[in-house]
Amino acid sequence: MRQRLLLFLLEAAGDALSKMDLQKLLFLYNEETEAGHYETYRRFPYYAIHSEMRDRLLSTAEVDAVKNALPEPKNTIDPVLFTIGYEGIHFEEYINKLIRNRVAVLCDVRRNPLSRKFGFSSKMLSTVLPNLGIEYIHLPELGIASDKRKELNTMSDYETLFAGYRVELPTRTEGLKRLRTIIEKSKRVALTCFEAEPHCCHRHCISDLLEAQVGYKVTHL
Repeated sequence: MRQRLLLFLLEAAGDALSKMDLQKLLFLYNEETEAGHYETYRRFPYYAIHSEMRDRLLSTAEVDAVKNALPEPKNTIDPVLFTIGYEGIHFEEYINKLIRNRVAVLCDVRRNPLSRKFGFSSKMLSTVLPNLGIEYIHLPELGIASDKRKELNTMSDYETLFAGYRVELPTRTEGLKRLRTIIEKSKRVALTCFEAEPHCCHRHCISDLLEAQVGYKVTHL
């Protein structure tokens, strides 16, 4: 966010901004941001889950609202397996979905966890998510090779791809065992890949298999 802000300020100033002017703009931005935290936390209490400022900015009743804004803690509930894609949504919206559903671990099932879309490379996810109390784990062994994902133009193309993947998936025992261990330990786990629609992504094959084999509750975000 800070890098994007710096680039925006430089661009807005015609790429000509003194160090002092830049410091002033950053100071004003920080002042405005801090002033806006209160209203954000009051209206959307789940934003303040991990905030160090919530007790300073909010009343006792509003702090209680923060604590009550989420589902029960993971150690008091049965495992839930979520799936989520990032196609068509901004990074902030994607993160909000994880926070609101109290996801404890995000399992990236892309074979190659790279993206030209801001925020969705493994490097960024593994940096940002731990600061929000969410663990990031890459499971490339459950991904589909890039060459098999070419020429997916129709629903029939996807169905053919997933039919083959469903046959192959049960043989990926180490990856499935690793995923089940994560779910049993962390309770609220999300599988992630690119496609917005789960049935256009191989992650639904994984969740379908575990739902049938183990009985996990599955929720597509």
